[in-house]
Amino acid sequence: MPAVGTGSSTRSSLYNLYNMNNPKLNPFELPEIILLLGDFLERNDLLNCIRVSKSFHSTFIRRIWKNILVDEYHYESKRKYPIGETLQKHKKYIEAIRFRSDDQPYESIRFMQSVDIPDEYWSLQGCDRLQFIAFEGWRYYEPNRHLNLLLKNHNSTITRLCLDDAETSRELWETLLGCTNLEHLEVSYEDIDDEIDVFLQVCKKIKYLHLNGGSLGRLPVSFLSVEDSDYNLSNMHTLSLGDIRILRQHPYTLAYCLGTLVRRCPGLRVLELLDIYESFESRNEGDGESFYKEAFLQHPWTQDNLSELILLDAQLKDENTARFLRRMSGLKRLDIPYCELGQLSLQELLSEKQEAFDNGQMVWKTRPQKLCETVERLVFNVRGDDVDGIAQAILSICPLLKKFVGPKITMTEIANGAEWVCTGLTELTVYLEVDIDQETTEGMEKTRSVFKQLGKLTQLRSLKLTKRDSNDSETRALDLRLRTGLDELANLKWLHGLTFNDRHRQEIYLEEATWIVDNWPRIKYWNGKLICDLLAPHNIYIGQKD
Repeated sequence: MPAVGTGSSTRSSLYNLYNMNNPKLNPFELPEIILLLGDFLERNDLLNCIRVSKSFHSTFIRRIWKNILVDEYHYESKRKYPIGETLQKHKKYIEAIRFRSDDQPYESIRFMQSVDIPDEYWSLQGCDRLQFIAFEGWRYYEPNRHLNLLLKNHNSTITRLCLDDAETSRELWETLLGCTNLEHLEVSYEDIDDEIDVFLQVCKKIKYLHLNGGSLGRLPVSFLSVEDSDYNLSNMHTLSLGDIRILRQHPYTLAYCLGTLVRRCPGLRVLELLDIYESFESRNEGDGESFYKEAFLQHPWTQDNLSELILLDAQLKDENTARFLRRMSGLKRLDIPYCELGQLSLQELLSEKQEAFDNGQMVWKTRPQKLCETVERLVFNVRGDDVDGIAQAILSICPLLKKFVGPKITMTEIANGAEWVCTGLTELTVYLEVDIDQETTEGMEKTRSVFKQLGKLTQLRSLKLTKRDSNDSETRALDLRLRTGLDELANLKWLHGLTFNDRHRQEIYLEEATWIVDNWPRIKYWNGKLICDLLAPHNIYIGQKD
């Protein structure tokens, strides 16, 4: 909660809040209380509140003016954004301005209708809190010189810029070079061609770069040269790339160019690649393996600080997953949904040693912590069936895990396996295979053991025990029956959604439905077929997926 006023006045307000001997105390005059109320109110409600009292007005006026959306297309009567004296009076509260055009006019009417943004927005000065500007969907109107003016007037406060399907120019990138505190840049559906050299200079300044659905002109030879350090993007800690094209890259391949871009970021902590591998295949650049080698297997390894890796469409074998894990000194997040993570990778998660380079020579050094001891989010091999024991092993060696989406796990593996240590898990998605007869005494004991493991995950919000379709008509889903241990899940008080995504009706009757309603106060979604529909009357959404 942001502080209001000086530190002394805040402390005084808090003191009065707890001073029960003050008969004149009105909690609705305390900014701390009013701000808490504001967290639950929509914009229209806030507008009504500022008319109630001066206290409400002085507290909420900042929140109302914090974000401005300029989204008019051409109908003046639809204008909702402030102008004139109102804008000038409250501009000191503005922290973000988003210029957005959702309509894309046909070619025949582009020049018949005005899409002008009022000049007073471009000439704004004195917005001391303005940090973020977004320009979305204005490709056909080339307002660069106007945007340049707004950026120049706030070059000391702007920290983040988003350009989505908006025309850019050399002048724009040169203006950004003068934005001394710019840290975060997002560029989508934009071709950066002749101005590529200035764009790369901007990239040297920033910490976060997101490029999606666009193209880069021919990268300078000096950038592609490993020996030249002038283009090292040493400030970059987050790089997100999606469906990026490199124009006129001959004789260099797309894989080499993008791999070089990654290796040019020695301070990288987060690397996110979206639809990159698919773009290789569509342009006859191979299957993505070449990019993997260029980015992760070149010498020397430059990403010593990398701890979050997202490869959404990569398809790597276990040995390749293990090779880049071997080089990582820390791991917080690993999202590789279509990559294998098997026994070789498991060894790297458990290893105290990692590959490192010292004066160009590969050496082994001790990690500060094992990777399994630091990882918080793990998504891998979501279509995997032949990965016996891996999911069970992960859940029993990763104590900080908050989200786990993985392959098949069997009830026998859970019942006979080690205790799960990830008690802070909030999201669990696995392909649960019921490989026991739940009607026998032994089967019911194992089923209860499974429920006991699940019952220790007291922070769970989402539980998806999905399984693949089977042609075996005798295959059954997990029985949610009190007699087999459903009551072991009594402590899942935060559970919001439960999913069984298969073709078999779920064993649940009146007694169990009543128990669920009584013991899971936050349950709202149930995905899976039921023998009887007893949850819907309790405002629990029932989704039946085939």
